[in-house]
Amino acid sequence: MTLAIWIDLIYLLAAVAFIVALKGLSSPKQARNGMQGPQQREWLDRLEVEQDNLRAAMALPQADGSTVDPFIVIKMAVALQNFWILRGGAGEGRAAVRTMLAHPVVQASAMA
Repeated sequence: MTLAIWIDLIYLLAAVAFIVALKGLSSPKQARNGMQGPQQREWLDRLEVEQDNLRAAMALPQADGSTVDPFIVIKMAVALQNFWILRGGAGEGRAAVRTMLAHPVVQASAMA
């Protein structure tokens, strides 16, 4: 196994740890839906606690030699837009989307 593959594996394990830490969160869409309902405060608090893990997961595609799909980060940031807005991090969310939109993989895609 090359070093790049090991690094990708470590980053993916960090992303899995983030998902497990959210106690059953199957997708960022589930968090988005939770933030729109009566459990909004609970979801916001959970995401606040895991914000460092969110940042780490969203940085995965930027790592040298990473094979993590940047479109996943775009989808995650969009799904979590209410979190960013309600907790004063809208600029951080926008920056994450902008960074991924500038990613070479995204720029080379038909969606660019």
